[in-house]
Amino acid sequence: MISVSMTVAHAVTAAASNATAGLTTEPVWPAMIKMVAGLLIILGLLYMGSALLRRWQFGGSNSRQGIISIKESRPLGAKRMLCLVEVRGREVLLGVTPDRIEPLCHLEVTEENHETSSFDAELKHRHSQ
Repeated sequence: MISVSMTVAHAVTAAASNATAGLTTEPVWPAMIKMVAGLLIILGLLYMGSALLRRWQFGGSNSRQGIISIKESRPLGAKRMLCLVEVRGREVLLGVTPDRIEPLCHLEVTEENHETSSFDAELKHRHSQ
């Protein structure tokens, strides 16, 4: 019985020494640099892919020439803002909150009003009424 356990112990020791004999002590830094570079390349590709998807999803640079255009927007506080939106020749002042978007007033766009009137002037005019 003792000789069997001694034989098993010798076999395990020999296997362990053979397994470690093939290992060399190379520096870890080149492998870490390759790993970090690969990670940065993958993250860059993911970022570029998401930017392209956003561009295609929202119409790219041609979205400003469509039927709907956002003329101006002003923040009012945390997650609240006013947006002046033009849709088919009409301007709509929208109140935007995280929960909903509500039209505050509808404005007709005229050539003289459209070119000379600013968002601030229109708000002051509407507020004074």
